Amino acid sequence: LMYIRRFFTGLEIYKKLAAAVVPALLIGFLAYPFIKGVLFNPVVVSVSLILGGIVLIMADKKLTGKTSRRAGLETIPLKNAFYIGLAQCVSMIPGVSRAGATIVGGVFNGFDRKQATEFSFLLAVPTMLAASGYDLLKTPLAFNKNEIILLSAGLLTAFAAAWIAVKLFLAVIKKSGFYYFGWYRILIGVVFLVLIGMKVI
Repeated sequence: LMYIRRFFTGLEIYKKLAAAVVPALLIGFLAYPFIKGVLFNPVVVSVSLILGGIVLIMADKKLTGKTSRRAGLETIPLKNAFYIGLAQCVSMIPGVSRAGATIVGGVFNGFDRKQATEFSFLLAVPTMLAASGYDLLKTPLAFNKNEIILLSAGLLTAFAAAWIAVKLFLAVIKKSGFYYFGWYRILIGVVFLVLIGMKVI
């Protein structure tokens, strides 16, 4: 909804998003059992938070004083859009931010901070529709009244939380870049590892 107008600027943006979503569709389908069965544990999440924070700090340094190599989102070559999609696949590891992964991918493929962030959120639409739809198909749901109420409550809560989080995220990026967000991830990851060591989680 924040970027809905960008979907009515022409067909070219859809070509770029289609190229970028292909890796997630392929790898997500093939790796789904491994991701759900092996990677969902607190240690993986904690380490991913820390490593992701380091990558964001490095990306922020790369952006310092740099201007975009792209005139707009639509001008990125299809192969570079595909590379951004490959970067997004790293976020299938729990604890890796999907937005962070695609923003870093965008930065290393010629976008500036604003363009990379915008492309990341546009790419979220087909990616999350596919991922959520596939997850629902693989989950044994009867879609009875109780489950529909629970899913609806979860959807509305996630929408509200995401709206607030994205607004804050964009405000921080506009003012300070990825630097502080990177250190925030590192701090949270370290705290989680300490709690795991203390057997709190």
